[in-house]
Amino acid sequence: MGTETNAELCHLLQTLLECALLGKPYPGQDAPYTFFPDVEIVKHRQEIFVSDRNLGGPCQVEIPGKSIEFLSDEEIQERANAIGDFPYFALTEAEIGEDEATLSLQLAWATSEESKQSGKLMLSGGGVRVRFQCIEGEWQAPMGPMATWMA
Repeated sequence: MGTETNAELCHLLQTLLECALLGKPYPGQDAPYTFFPDVEIVKHRQEIFVSDRNLGGPCQVEIPGKSIEFLSDEEIQERANAIGDFPYFALTEAEIGEDEATLSLQLAWATSEESKQSGKLMLSGGGVRVRFQCIEGEWQAPMGPMATWMA
């Protein structure tokens, strides 16, 4: 993934996280707020964890009132084993073209080995799939999410 594509991906991830965590409408969308499934499990947290899966390089993401920490999937598992189960975001789909991009952002649970062995299931989380269009040089998603799901 090229540097420009990575920068665009980081910008779009920032947009998705702002919409999810702050309830902002998607750029170009005529709506007062945005719905993200089960976001209540992380909204009150100051520290937000994000998987670096599908990013292709480091991202600089700033959300007012939040500390965003990127971790590899291995680091997520190690942290869950050390501190217990916690929710995190993952970019499960990232396709960027010249004037169109499709991204899926999922809120999932990192489950410790102890929880897995005890049979504990986390029945919350979900995500959105959004198609962005580059309109007059700006990434917009006037239709909002193409799909939403709950875990």
